[in-house]
Amino acid sequence: MYRVQAAAIQQDLARVGIGLEVRSQEFATLLGDVVKGNFQMYTAQFVGVTDPDMLRRVFHSSQVPQKSGFNRVFYSNAAVDRLIDQASAAPDDVQRGALYGEVQRAVALDAPYIPLWYKTNVAVFQPGLQGVRLSPIADFTFLKNVSRDRTH
Repeated sequence: MYRVQAAAIQQDLARVGIGLEVRSQEFATLLGDVVKGNFQMYTAQFVGVTDPDMLRRVFHSSQVPQKSGFNRVFYSNAAVDRLIDQASAAPDDVQRGALYGEVQRAVALDAPYIPLWYKTNVAVFQPGLQGVRLSPIADFTFLKNVSRDRTH
């Protein structure tokens, strides 16, 4: 699937005269290049993230390529840094969620950051299963809540 996405991006950029070399790498090599800032463009999907710490990795000023790699646009906003730090230390999910919501609003005002694709999660399951609630991060933690209705 990622190869198809890369080919689509390559084709779209070619239409406007930008050549793009597509390379597949094993994850450790890709991550090493991302951390060093040794790339012009990459695609990745972060899975299994249960706390939106990706906001830290992508938008916290301590995360520029020379330090850890994911803040490739060198985004810097002291208020956002403080909110992310407060959210990470918040004692409960409600408070953490509210703080991360503030982070998202502040970043949306500051940065033209647009994900290229939105994935749609779909589940096909038998009638009589209860508790199937798909996660927006496409993980399988929802399975702990699935049970069978004994009447089916």
